[in-house]
Amino acid sequence: MTMTQQNTLLDLAFQLSGEGVQITYLTSGQDGKPHFTYKDAEYDLSYAGDEIRIQQSELGSLVSVTLDIKPDVGSDTVTLIVPRVRVAELSESVGTLAIKCHNSMTMLPQPGAAQSYQCILLTGSVRSTIIA
Repeated sequence: MTMTQQNTLLDLAFQLSGEGVQITYLTSGQDGKPHFTYKDAEYDLSYAGDEIRIQQSELGSLVSVTLDIKPDVGSDTVTLIVPRVRVAELSESVGTLAIKCHNSMTMLPQPGAAQSYQCILLTGSVRSTIIA
């Protein structure tokens, strides 16, 4: 069994923090849907199911949520890079990063980049939520 196959068989719970940010990500909650919480000095938000966008990449799973949308101003999103993991013990240490993105949406296009990014280094743990 490959590590990728193992990830699809286990429900995983990530508890991560760093640089004033706390993120919890459950690959599948009791309702069978993914759950994501994000907390920093500005936001304290929870998401479930279709509110969470998940893409597979060579980096691992890219898990994204929209933090805020302001019409005619922009939006803020955060993307967590979820590494492939193998949980051999009750809990394993993990390090990763999240990328917070501000997308500018002005009425009149401005010169320069429409997005700005902040990288957030995170450490924490991952555990299997299935108890055999």
